[in-house]
Amino acid sequence: MALKYSLLISMLTGVGFIYTLIQLPFAVYHVSTEKRWIRNGCLPEFDFYGDKVISFLLASGVGVGFGVTFELKRYFDVVSVVAVALGANAAEVDEERSKASHFLDRENIATGILLVGFVTMAITSILTSIMKSASTKGGGGFFR
Repeated sequence: MALKYSLLISMLTGVGFIYTLIQLPFAVYHVSTEKRWIRNGCLPEFDFYGDKVISFLLASGVGVGFGVTFELKRYFDVVSVVAVALGANAAEVDEERSKASHFLDRENIATGILLVGFVTMAITSILTSIMKSASTKGGGGFFR
């Protein structure tokens, strides 16, 4: 079940990539001209809620990634003990277990990168929340 959820989160993270690609030209225009491309207030609202959704998806992906890795490592440990008990060659079983462990260590590294992505997206989400509250109060930004 966790593996299916992990695959679902992987696909939804692709949606986050598409969200970023859509948002990029608007951000470049805003930075270069100091004006919004769409001036009706829709784009800041889209940024606000989009950042929240993407950060929750990334957080969920981090939890699933570490959880699935832990479960699979434990599974391979049990399978290797059972295989040796059933008469399999211990050296071959240890070699296969070592390969599986190495692969799962790489998965942990990838999940760690996803964790960094979540942290940066959470910071972005906090910053858009501050900007949203400052613009509704008439403050105009962070340091004004």
